[in-house]
Amino acid sequence: MSIRVANEIVELQGISKKIEFIVRCPYCERKEARLNVKKGKWECICGKKGTEEELLRLVQGNYLDSHQEAYWESRNNNGVCK
Repeated sequence: MSIRVANEIVELQGISKKIEFIVRCPYCERKEARLNVKKGKWECICGKKGTEEELLRLVQGNYLDSHQEAYWESRNNNGVCK
């Protein structure tokens, strides 16, 4: 079932939408953080929480940190494969 179909069903039935995703916490690394799209907030069982914008910045920062070495290696090798 697609999100579009689910949205239409709950709308027709007058049910309040509560869209949540389970994501990996940038602090404890467990896939136990709940991201509530309707409220724009997230919270993990480790006690960390915040807004979805804060979570996005943390996740982007972690991604960049873990891929920084590959980025600079590709910039410095002038297109030459090793």
